[in-house]
Formats: sequence, C-alpha cells, structure tokens
Amino acid sequence: MSSEARSQEIVRAALETIAEHGVQGATVSRIAKGAGVTSAALYSHFENRQAILLAALDVVYEQVFDSLLSPTSDDPVERIRQIFANHAEKVREQDPTSHAHLFLEFVASAPEEGLREAIRAGRIGRIEAMNMFWTGNAGYVFGRTEKPNGLPGVVAPTMYRADPELCGGGYLMDGGPHLISEILWLSEMRALRVSCQMDTLPTDQRAALCMTLENGALVTITSLGDSESAGRRVRNTFAGSKGTVTVEGFDFDVTVNEDNGASETYSEKQLPPMPGPVSNLVDALNDHAPLYSPADFGVHVTEVLEAAYRSAVTSETIAL
Repeated sequence: MSSEARSQEIVRAALETIAEHGVQGATVSRIAKGAGVTSAALYSHFENRQAILLAALDVVYEQVFDSLLSPTSDDPVERIRQIFANHAEKVREQDPTSHAHLFLEFVASAPEEGLREAIRAGRIGRIEAMNMFWTGNAGYVFGRTEKPNGLPGVVAPTMYRADPELCGGGYLMDGGPHLISEILWLSEMRALRVSCQMDTLPTDQRAALCMTLENGALVTITSLGDSESAGRRVRNTFAGSKGTVTVEGFDFDVTVNEDNGASETYSEKQLPPMPGPVSNLVDALNDHAPLYSPADFGVHVTEVLEAAYRSAVTSETIAL
C-alpha cells in the first residue's frame, strides 16, 4: 500500500473512531487499531494526533461542501430546498460516518482537544521530550515528621501512607499517578517502556522515572518527597518539534515559546474552570459531556506505576 493510500486509510479509521467514541475518545491506539497498524506507524504518516484529527475534519468539510454543491436546479429557492432535503436524508439514514453526524462531533468536542488552537497557531508540533520536576516535603503523611498545623486535606484516615502494605508503596505511589496521568493525558499516547530508580523500597521518598512513548518521545519524572526546601517546587517542560511549553510554580504559570519567535504566558487563574472527576462522571453518565478519563486510561496509568516499582526492584527496563 502506498504512503498516500495508508494515510487515507488512517483518516478513514479516525472518522469511524470519532463516530463511535467521539473526538475525545478518538485516541491514537484506537485509530491505529481501526487502520490495522501499530500506534508508532501512525507517526510516519502524521506528525501527531491533532494532525490526524484535522485531516479527518478536512474530509468532513469536503463532504459538507459536496452537499452544498449537489443541487442541480437553476432556481435559488429550489436549490436551497434540495440542500435541506439532502441534509435531512443524511440525518434520517443515521449513518454515524456521514458529515451530518461527524460535523456535530467536532463542534461539540471539548476545548481541550486544541483543534482551534492548532488551526490558529500550530502549537508546538510533534512531542519529542517531556520532563516533570516536582519536589516537596511530605514526611508528615508518611509518619516521619509532625503534621503542620492547619494543613488542609490531611486528616487521620489518610495516614495509611505510613504503612507501605496499605499504601502499596511510597511517595511515587502516592503522588506519581497524578504526574503519570498528566503526561499520558496531554500526549494522548501510551507508554511502551518504563524504567525507574528509587532511594528505598518499599517506602520510597525519591524516584526518577523514565518512559518511552509510542512516537519515541522520552519522558522523565523526578519526584522528591523529602526535600529540605520548605515549599513545593514544580517545573515541567514539554518539548516539541516546533516549540516548547514550560509550566512552573504552584499555582502554575504556563509559557509557550514557538520556534518562529511567538511567545505567550498565562497563569492558572486565567484558565476556564474544569469539572472535577466526580462531576465529570455524572455529566458523562447523563450524556452531557465526554468522559475525560475513561477506564482504559486509568488502567494504563496503573500499568505504568506498577512497571516503575518492578523496575526499581529488578533494575530492568519494563516493556508494556
């Protein structure tokens, strides 16, 4: 199969995936499965997931334009009637891959999909590397230091962390899922290989985790839970083929630097509010919103976390 034909097959699979799961659920792995290729193979045809979605959107627009040009009457009123009749017929057919349905899927997709931003600015291109640096002192929740006065969110039932059998591990088990989730959710990719070093087991307080994503991008997470620094330090870097995004602080500030010289900085407070996991689940169950964290995503986060602890024990790189 030629490269052009394979690209068309990937776009077809993307349209079918969007029809079944919506734009939010059109993950790289689902599109690859529908096209009969590996996830890694997609990146030899498209720069990233957004490029696939935009190519799919182009097909939908072509179908819309074809529908508008289909009338044959010379009478303007009759042409409008034919356009509406054609559209109504597409709706009645209930074909989920027709433009009448797919266009609504794109329109209703969550802003986080970044389609508007991709069209407007091109963002930072294909993800090449991601680094997350988080340090703080959480000794109190592990029973190592006295709990600070007035600390919100830490009450007696959460002190199970001091017992590695109940917690399942140490600091990476406690805070690591948040960081791993962010990497996987932002990249829309799965991890293929995982390696990790920890200071002590099973009560780790320091961990350096490395992942290789589906497109070959390298990810590092440095997590320190026993820092002597009083505050929490956060600095994340996302390097793409066309620019870099840095996230710093807690609350955080985001800076987008594109290779063409464009730069933009905004704070967490400037972002629109996002629903919490419980409210999002309720909305999804009532068909009011897409589910931002489906079950297979949570399962993969757990796979990565388990692989990190296995790697720390065996000193081996774990393939997923």
